[in-house]
Amino acid sequence: MESVIDKGNIEPYPLLMTLRKIRRLNGLSVMQFAQVLEVAPSTIYGWESGRRKPSVVQLAALGDALGLSHGQLGRLARSWRGH
Repeated sequence: MESVIDKGNIEPYPLLMTLRKIRRLNGLSVMQFAQVLEVAPSTIYGWESGRRKPSVVQLAALGDALGLSHGQLGRLARSWRGH
């Protein structure tokens, strides 16, 4: 699967669109994603809206759940710093 991040599209899009798009490309609903990451659905909504940022541990779990490489995860993390 070609990643949204690999296409270099992470910078022009708000984090909400990027994370939501990646989650959906992986076929995960908010509820499913929250269960996988062992967080509340409101946490996922917070990340996708930019109101919250994941901890380092949550970010690593997020990358694992979405099958992101270390490089992809790094690009996603850098995009979070801008929000």
